[in-house]
Amino acid sequence: VENAYLIEQVEEMLHKEKDISMVPYHDVNSMFEDLKNGNITSLLTEQTSYELLLDLKKDFTKDDFQIVHEFLVTTEIENNSSNLEDGKYMIYIGGNDFTNSLMDFNMIVTINTHNHQVMLTSIPRDYYIPVSGYGGRKDTLSFMGARGIEVNRKSLEEFLELDLNYYIKIQTSSLVRVVDEVGGIDYCSDTSYTTTHATILDTYDDSKGQKLQVKKGCQHLNGIEALTVARERLAFPGGDRQRQKNCQQIIMAIFKQLISTNTITNYNNILNSLGDLYQTNIPREVISEIIKETINGAQWQIESQSLDGTDGQGYVHLSNLTSYVMNPLESSVLEAKDNIKKILN
Repeated sequence: VENAYLIEQVEEMLHKEKDISMVPYHDVNSMFEDLKNGNITSLLTEQTSYELLLDLKKDFTKDDFQIVHEFLVTTEIENNSSNLEDGKYMIYIGGNDFTNSLMDFNMIVTINTHNHQVMLTSIPRDYYIPVSGYGGRKDTLSFMGARGIEVNRKSLEEFLELDLNYYIKIQTSSLVRVVDEVGGIDYCSDTSYTTTHATILDTYDDSKGQKLQVKKGCQHLNGIEALTVARERLAFPGGDRQRQKNCQQIIMAIFKQLISTNTITNYNNILNSLGDLYQTNIPREVISEIIKETINGAQWQIESQSLDGTDGQGYVHLSNLTSYVMNPLESSVLEAKDNIKKILN
């Protein structure tokens, strides 16, 4: 067993079926190695951890293991909305890739409806921080996504010492649909480039589609084009750092389209049409308050920032596997926290 929370939820259920002895693991890779070598007879883990490990460990195949039972575990996610004053909100946005496991997009949106200020704080997917509930062990935000958005939200909340009271979990197809729903967005680039990804959904096989030619200057993008830009990092010297900037620009462009005269009064229809593509614990009254402020003429001041760090290597996926990580730069973290607190004051 590699997850204490899972032990809590299913141990009683398992004991009803037969007497078993349970051994905790802190390394998912070692756990699967022991199973493959016959040192243990079975293991319990999240499905996403199993699938992700098969991707990472090429010497593991599905033929090495047999799934004997599956459990659906649900829990009520804590809502911290009471920790902030009315009209002030902090929302964590986590974006899964199409495999629905890696959390490749991470952003904190800070909103103050009193002074109509918004701060977009992007966090690199490889940011290496302690995983909430795992005794200080670190992992990247991307790999944390295999354990669910609540792990990412809680880990960032503890790391930044901020109350992230709401979350939105989106999928790649969500971005495509919402951009198309608002009629496309305007995107401006400082340079011309060709994307390494093709304008396709639900596959990494870029041979199945055409690459996007982005020109220097501004252009209008539809949904799949916006997604292709949002995914791109290899075409830039700054890699993921430039991708964060592009994602911030896309989010701001979507917001501008949403608050335009043609879409602001139709936001319910837009949310309903996208209902199967995102998960959130944000009450409708919170969204309604923001919409009401906008309809009444509020001019939102939107700022953006990105957390930065230094390149390194570290253990990932709560295992002894190593990969590229970005170690947080303390000065960047402190500056970002200070800017967020200024928005809320």
